[in-house]
Amino acid sequence: MSSKINISVFVPSVGQNHEFIVPGEMTTDKVLSLIANLLAEEYQGISSNPSQLWLYDRSTLDVLDPSLTFRQLGVRNGSKLMLA
Repeated sequence: MSSKINISVFVPSVGQNHEFIVPGEMTTDKVLSLIANLLAEEYQGISSNPSQLWLYDRSTLDVLDPSLTFRQLGVRNGSKLMLA
């Protein structure tokens, strides 16, 4: 069983943070797709198409490489990300 990571994702289009627990060994593109689908159900106007969205590290504003896992990127418990 892979270990889970607790992340905080700020969504500027709705002005809110959301907490997620995700597998550390899942690639960023798969996590992005799951988060986008959840938020699209909750908020009008948020795209569920992950090709239109990116995850960023909030401290550096670097885009997270979609082909790498959160572990490979150094994302750990408490990491603050942004979806835009």
